[in-house]
Amino acid sequence: MTDDIRSRTDSGPRPQPGRRGHRRRNSLLLLVGALVVGALIGAAAVKVLSPPPQITADRPLSTAVVTAGEVGSFVTLAASAQWPTAGALTNLAQGVVTEVDLKPGQTISKPQRVYRVDERPVFLAAGSVPAFRDISGATKGRDVAQLQRLLNALGFAAGNADGTGDSRLTRAIERWQRVSGFPADGVVHGADIIFTPKLPTRLAVAMPDANAAGALTGSSPPVLRIGARLQGGEAVLERLTTDPQITVTTSKEQAAQFPAGTSVIVRFGSKSWRGRVSRVDQVSDQLVLYLANEKGTAICRPTCSGLAVGGSSVLYADIEVVKAAKGLSVPAVAIQTGPDGSAFVVTDDGTEHPVTIVAGDSGVVIVTGLPEGARVRLSSDAPR
Repeated sequence: MTDDIRSRTDSGPRPQPGRRGHRRRNSLLLLVGALVVGALIGAAAVKVLSPPPQITADRPLSTAVVTAGEVGSFVTLAASAQWPTAGALTNLAQGVVTEVDLKPGQTISKPQRVYRVDERPVFLAAGSVPAFRDISGATKGRDVAQLQRLLNALGFAAGNADGTGDSRLTRAIERWQRVSGFPADGVVHGADIIFTPKLPTRLAVAMPDANAAGALTGSSPPVLRIGARLQGGEAVLERLTTDPQITVTTSKEQAAQFPAGTSVIVRFGSKSWRGRVSRVDQVSDQLVLYLANEKGTAICRPTCSGLAVGGSSVLYADIEVVKAAKGLSVPAVAIQTGPDGSAFVVTDDGTEHPVTIVAGDSGVVIVTGLPEGARVRLSSDAPR
């Protein structure tokens, strides 16, 4: 029996070399893996469950100082200066313009030559009777009396201004002609003098396309220019009003912001003039804002003469949208609103101060209720 048992035992399966060592290695790997996973879970738990670090330093608050200031809002638009005409002056000379002595917008204060046609001078003088014929010592009429007064005023001794020509008038005409560049024939031709109602007067050469308001636009060549051929009977000069009209043309929608009375500042180079919108007129599908000073006269007074005739001056109009206000100012972000809708600010020591908002624009408000120099917190940092 012993042999049988030994035989069965010996014949049964025997453990293979190295298997027990393999099991030990597996157990060690499992243990190490568990420790690593546990360590990671522990680290994650610490990261997620640990409370945030305490902030021990006070965070500085943004503040602003209450200072004197001014707020307001303007819209800047292009403006134009146009000189309305007070009447045209008609040329009677026929021929080619060979010289123009008149500068645009020039003020003529005394009788003088203004241009030449075929080298014959054309003078401008004050008078109510337009030239319509030749005058000599044998001519009578109101136009003769007007010429007598003119020659006497120039120092040429034409005799009594009674409208009756004589030898004294003839001699006076000849002396004037020699001085003025005419042939001394003793006859003033109808085309030699253009009479204007009064002197001094501000003149410009006429434009063929003066607009409906009678203003000179300067978009076409003037009628009176060197080389132009005149037929006689055409308007060559324009009497200008004393002051220009300064206007802004804009759309109906935008003009609704600028009713009559709106404040405006007009800028021209280094000059600026304050005034208002005096009236608003509709022209086609646009609106024209007329600008004037507080007295209702030209906004550019007393320096309008610097503006060119013909629309070549570049002007800008700053038109008020938000009425300007002066006072103590703070940033708009410093204003907070209470439950009842009242406004207040918080000073840097945490005290609430009720304020009244006077005006505001572009992130700045004018307020009352605060002393100048106080420091206020900006609402983004102030306690809610």
